[in-house]
Amino acid sequence: MLKALSSVARASAHPCRNLTLVLTLTLTLTLTLQKADKHITPELCHKRWDTIVRNPVVKGPWSSEEDRIVRELVARHGSGGTCWMLMNKKGLPQRTAKQIRERWLNHLAPDINKDPWTQEEDLVLCAAHRHFGGSYAEFARLLLPGRPENNIKNRLNKLLASDPVHCWLEVRV
Repeated sequence: MLKALSSVARASAHPCRNLTLVLTLTLTLTLTLQKADKHITPELCHKRWDTIVRNPVVKGPWSSEEDRIVRELVARHGSGGTCWMLMNKKGLPQRTAKQIRERWLNHLAPDINKDPWTQEEDLVLCAAHRHFGGSYAEFARLLLPGRPENNIKNRLNKLLASDPVHCWLEVRV
């Protein structure tokens, strides 16, 4: 729904000139979103509409040029705290701060372990899942340094889907 509305707005040269169109689309979008969240007001919806029309967000694969810009921005501003919003505004306005952060943490950070998963790592992951549940952040930080949270989640889901019994067996050495 949102994608269709934003394409209609981009198709017309000046969507704000046609007040009827803007009000109709804003109301339609507000009603649609209010079904999911009761706190959405027409004002919030109109603000989001303006953001979508002025700064369309790129979804999909990252280019090598975008990766280079992310590396440069992280080298200049660091990778902690609120720097992601700054990077969004300064270097990559077509990507959201969340996209930039996740690209860095899951793909570009130099300390990421990109080697194939070992059987030992699988055993550690299964044992941790048995004892702690789905605390991927804790697994990443304490037990599998160098593996991003997202990779841990994906690997665990793959293990559970392909051989669920394997992850629930007690390993005795």
